[in-house]
Amino acid sequence: MLKVVRLINSSWLIGSVVFGGLDVKKYKGNLVKRPIIPRTESPDGLTRFWIYLDGITVNQPDGTIVPVYETDPQAKGQPMVLDSGSPLSALPAGIYTELVAAFPNKRQVHTEFGTLYEVTCPGPGDGGSLDFTFGDKIINVPYYDFVWHSRGASNICVLGAYATGRLVPYL
Repeated sequence: MLKVVRLINSSWLIGSVVFGGLDVKKYKGNLVKRPIIPRTESPDGLTRFWIYLDGITVNQPDGTIVPVYETDPQAKGQPMVLDSGSPLSALPAGIYTELVAAFPNKRQVHTEFGTLYEVTCPGPGDGGSLDFTFGDKIINVPYYDFVWHSRGASNICVLGAYATGRLVPYL
C-alpha cells in the first residue's frame, strides 16, 4: 500500500519520497483509516483518493475559533481528493469564502490560479492552525505550514488555498 500525504512546509522542499512507508518525523499523533469514496459514488465518476471532509475550523493565534465548514450530522460530508503534489488546496467556493473571512488582515492578489489572498507571514512558532475534521479525527495544520511562503526577497505569504470553481476540490 502506498501512502502519500501532503504537508506544506518550506523546510521540506528538499527531501526524499518514501514508498510503502511513513516518515514519522513529519506528523504527530495516531494515523486512522478513512474509506475511499468508490468511483461509482465519486463526484466525477473517476477513481481517485476521494474522502469525505467533515469540518474545517480556524484556530486563531489569540485562541478564537472560527468555524469554516461543518457537515450536517446526517450527511456524508464534502468529497475531497487527497493530493500530495500541490502547494495549494482547492476548496469549493462557499468553503473558501468562509476560510478567507477568518483572516482579517488579507489582501487580494490576482494570479494564474485566480484570486488568492496575501496574509501576514507567520513564524514557525507563532500559533494558530487550520483544523480539518475527518470522521472523529481532527488534523491540526499550523498556520506556518498552511501558508504558502514565497521564495526570494519579496517575503510574501499567501493563504494556501483557492476556490475551485468547477475543478476537483482537493487538500
